[in-house]
Amino acid sequence: MIGSRLLFSGYGVTPKMRPYHAGFLGADALVVLDEAYLSPPFEALLKTIARAPDRAYSPRSEEDRNIVPCFHLMSLSATGRDENHVDGDSIFRLGRADYKDRVITKRLGAAKLLRLDKVEDAKALGSELINS
Repeated sequence: MIGSRLLFSGYGVTPKMRPYHAGFLGADALVVLDEAYLSPPFEALLKTIARAPDRAYSPRSEEDRNIVPCFHLMSLSATGRDENHVDGDSIFRLGRADYKDRVITKRLGAAKLLRLDKVEDAKALGSELINS
């Protein structure tokens, strides 16, 4: 829905309200796109809006940019990429020194526990979840 509203055509939004929705989402906003690899076209749209070289989608004058901050994008993905930069952006990842850090090593090596409980009556699932 964010994408359609940024493009002035939000689903369920009246034609007169579309510019407002686009403006509210496109100004002073940070969009955090989790699992970005699942929607490359949407990520490309957001990157175009956030990084247009001629600032076509943000306030054009420096004075206006001081009043209305620009749109920003943060793409997140747990699936790694081999390169260190994508589209001019730095990719955050752990380095060699990080793996030697005591706290980080402890967190990476922590036991991950999973417990499976069988619920006999599907209607009792809610109360079982509350009690466990």
